[in-house]
Formats: sequence, structure tokens, C-alpha cells
Amino acid sequence: MIERREFLRYLALTGVAAAVGPSLVNVIARPAPAAADQPVAGVMSAAAFSKHAGSRFHVEDGSAGGQWLSLEKIRTGRVQPNVECFSLLFHGPASAPMAGGTYRLTHADLGVMDVHVIPGTTEDGCSRYRASFARKIA
Repeated sequence: MIERREFLRYLALTGVAAAVGPSLVNVIARPAPAAADQPVAGVMSAAAFSKHAGSRFHVEDGSAGGQWLSLEKIRTGRVQPNVECFSLLFHGPASAPMAGGTYRLTHADLGVMDVHVIPGTTEDGCSRYRASFARKIA
């Protein structure tokens, strides 16, 4: 269950996302509550994710065992001085395409997070996905 303070924070960030335009920002992700044996993702920033380009994320997609997505690249852009906007571009197997929605992703170094992914094209045996972020920075 999300706490009121956390809900209001994400509601405010959603307002920022609406102000910068829906074409740039589709979703705001949040660290997932973790079990005692799972790390919780810290600050989700472009810099944090850029260190892991090319690495794999396990996705709990409702199938037996889930599936793996590879972080292809990070697209960055800042439209406001104090808002960081970036998108993560993933690819996974075309044989098991995922619908758009919020999924629990697990990464060996970044931990566990709930992220909304949007499906893109399917080509060269891969399904492509995007997750967009907007976060207030100091």
C-alpha cells in the first residue's frame, strides 16, 4: 500500500510531467516495496541507469518464470531547469511480447522497481519497449 505522502509526491511529479508534455513523459516509476531478501532501488536517475546500459532486467510479466529485457539505451533531455526527463529503451524476445502496463523489474545492482513500460516495434526478432521518467532535481 502506498503512503499518502508518497502518493502526493508522485501526483505532483505527474503534474510536472503533464506540464512538459505527454510526448516526452509517459510515466513515473517508483521503487517497489521489497521483501527482506530483495534490495530496493534507490534514486532512479539517468546517470544511475546509464551505468547499466546493455545489462538485463528480469520482468515479472505473469508468465511462469517471467522474462528478461535488455536495457538498450538511455535517452536524456531536460526541458525545465529542475526536472530530469529520460527514457529507457529495452528489447526482449519477439516470441513473448508484453502488453503495455506496470511490471516489477529486478536488476542485480539497481534492485527491484515497479516500472510502466510501453510496447514499441517488433523487428529483427526483438520486441522493443520504452519507460519514461520525469523527476525533480535540486
